[in-house]
Amino acid sequence: MSMDIVDHYEACNATSITLMCVLKGGFKFLADLVDGIERTIRARGIVLPMSVEFVRVKSYVNDVSIHEPILTGLGDPSEYKDKHICVINEVGQKKFSVPCTSKSV
Repeated sequence: MSMDIVDHYEACNATSITLMCVLKGGFKFLADLVDGIERTIRARGIVLPMSVEFVRVKSYVNDVSIHEPILTGLGDPSEYKDKHICVINEVGQKKFSVPCTSKSV
């Protein structure tokens, strides 16, 4: 998977990657993924800086599932304008869409 991620961002001519980890479940997977991405980058001899951000997603209010998850910990969305962002969620976890992507910020 790390090679696929590097392939994708190389094809996009990305100058950096921001990995956005959904806490808490995605943390262990993120650590392994970062190691794999770093190994791939070193093996290819390319320059592709990475940064890591952490967010929380609230999909329940008072034990009731809500239609649109609430993202917390994101800070100022304009910081992510024109950045290449890869959202890392817990493996096997329900997928959600992030309303603030690099294209819409």
